Amino acid sequence: MESNKQRDLRIIESVLAGNIHDYEDILTRYRNKICSVCYAVVHNYEDAMDLSQEVFLKAFKNLKKFSGRSAFYTWLYTIAMNASKDFRRKKVRLKKVEPYEGQVLNDEGKSSYGPREMLGNKEAGKIITEAIDELPEEQKQVIILREISGLSYNEIAEQLKCSEGTVMSRLHYARKKLQEKLRSYKEVFDEKQ
Repeated sequence: MESNKQRDLRIIESVLAGNIHDYEDILTRYRNKICSVCYAVVHNYEDAMDLSQEVFLKAFKNLKKFSGRSAFYTWLYTIAMNASKDFRRKKVRLKKVEPYEGQVLNDEGKSSYGPREMLGNKEAGKIITEAIDELPEEQKQVIILREISGLSYNEIAEQLKCSEGTVMSRLHYARKKLQEKLRSYKEVFDEKQ
C-alpha cells in the first residue's frame, strides 16, 4: 500500500512532468488542514481561506524546490505558518486582530469540534485564543500542530527539527500554562457547558 509520502511524491513528479491537473489531488487532501493552520494564527476565517489559497499557489510555483526529504505536508505547513505570521504582523500594524470565532475544519471540510468549539461560546473561544497567543512561540507551535493539525509527535518533531521528547516536553508545558491561565475562567466555562 502506498504511503502518503509516496503518494505525494508521485503526484509532485506528475505535476512537474506537465500534468498540472494532478495538483488538484494535493489541494483536495490538504486544503482544510492548511486553512485550519492559517486560521489558528490569524483568527479570521476569510483571511485564512485567502492565505491557504496563497500557500497552495506559492507551493505550486516553487514545487521544483521541494526536495522530498520531509513529508510534503511538512513543507506546506512551513509555507502556511510563514505566510500567516507575515499576514498577522502586517495586520497588527493596521488594526487589532479579530478574535477567534471557533471554526476549525477537518479533512472532509466539515466543522470539527475541538476544545474551543465544545464551549459553544465566542467569549470562551476568545479567552482561550488569547491564552494560546500568550504562550512562547515554541509552545504555541506544538499546540497548533498537535491540537489543530492533529499531527503525531513524530510528525511534529520532523516539522520542528527536534526530538519527540522535546515535542512532548513543550506540549506538556504549553498545556500546563494554558491550564494556569484558564483556571480563573473556570466558572465561565462551567456555565457554558
